[in-house]
Amino acid sequence: MQENYSNSRDLAIRLRMLTVFKWKKFATIADS
Repeated sequence: MQENYSNSRDLAIRLRMLTVFKWKKFATIADS
C-alpha cells in the first residue's frame, strides 16, 4: 500500500513537471 502511494505520487509529480514544461515551451513560442 505504501509503495503504491509512493508510485502514484511520483506519477503525479512527473505529470505536473511535464505540464509545466509544455506550458513554458508554448509561452516561449508565443513570445517570439
